[in-house]
Amino acid sequence: PVSVGFTSAAAIIIATTMLKDLLGLQFAANSFLETLEAVVAHLGQTRVWDAVLGVTCMAVLLFLRKIKDLPVGPADVNKRTRAQSCLAHGLWFISTARNILVVLACGVMSYVFELHGTAPFVLSAHVKGGLPTFQPPPFSVTTNNVTHSFLDMTSSFQSAIIVLPLLSILENISLAKVFSEGRSIDATQEMLALGLCNFFSAFVGSMPVSGALSRGAVNNASGVKTTCGGIYTGILV
Repeated sequence: PVSVGFTSAAAIIIATTMLKDLLGLQFAANSFLETLEAVVAHLGQTRVWDAVLGVTCMAVLLFLRKIKDLPVGPADVNKRTRAQSCLAHGLWFISTARNILVVLACGVMSYVFELHGTAPFVLSAHVKGGLPTFQPPPFSVTTNNVTHSFLDMTSSFQSAIIVLPLLSILENISLAKVFSEGRSIDATQEMLALGLCNFFSAFVGSMPVSGALSRGAVNNASGVKTTCGGIYTGILV
């Protein structure tokens, strides 16, 4: 019940926060209720083309998700002609690769609009290239001519230094259970993997590593079956 409640609450929060980008709204909010109130308050500032693009992409994704189930020739695959088999495999491939196809199509369209300076929707700003230097994390920080030691930095987190890792573990295990399709999950292995990832990521200045419900849902919907999906995503990013 705990993991189910946590996952359901996270799904509602993620869906609510996505409304801001779906409607092209610009505001700052820190909590679920603040986000919901801000969406309602700024509803009149909705960018029509951003909303059209978002809704269209969702409709296309739902359509492509179903095309693999279209009947192509006899139900018995051994009785299909070569053309029917090729068509069935083609529909399956398009359905499986629907997310990347939509992303590529939107990327090309955005590039063309940006090239002509007529982009009707908000585009991402320039992203600085390059890889971070592999080095030990800083154990002291100087701000406004004041040096904060490692103990100062950790004490500023107060109880969050214990609560946040526990929430991270809960999220990671909940995500694994949701998409495990009934298979047993080794919680100890999940905690070790999470700890090792955060330990080594500290040497490259990474964001804290945890399970991602939204990305996990995308991977599951895209047909990812193994942990190689995470390796592929890391290399690509």
